[in-house]
Amino acid sequence: MEVHVIAVGKSNDNEINQLVDRYSKRIAQFTKFQFHVLGQDSKGQRLNRRMTKLNKNAFFISLDSTGQQLSSREFADLLKSKTNHSYNKIIFLIGGPFGLLSDPPRQTHLSLSFSKMTLTHQLIRVILLEQIYRAFTIIGNHPYHHG
Repeated sequence: MEVHVIAVGKSNDNEINQLVDRYSKRIAQFTKFQFHVLGQDSKGQRLNRRMTKLNKNAFFISLDSTGQQLSSREFADLLKSKTNHSYNKIIFLIGGPFGLLSDPPRQTHLSLSFSKMTLTHQLIRVILLEQIYRAFTIIGNHPYHHG
């Protein structure tokens, strides 16, 4: 299975970028992983092109404050179940400062929320990557997850 995270908008925060790199390396110990950063455009055309390129056998999850909330174990079960249902890619979509501006959220299979609170698009990158890493440690019975 492959996991891709597509984030709209570049981060100029070195601490955020270091954490993204750290968790990307950790996730890559469990599965093929790629983190994509796309420039913001007014109609989401870059995002649509990237989604089209990665679309074959992919399960798309957009991050949105109105999405479904899951516990870490439920999230791990979701990732595990999608690999058992013939999806060879799970692709997460993170919007920029103004969210996902066009149709991609309607094209996704699931909308996921980590909080009812508003979180920055930069911070959500780290939270998502940590939860993906945590999910793989839960699936693999690794001691990282204590709950």
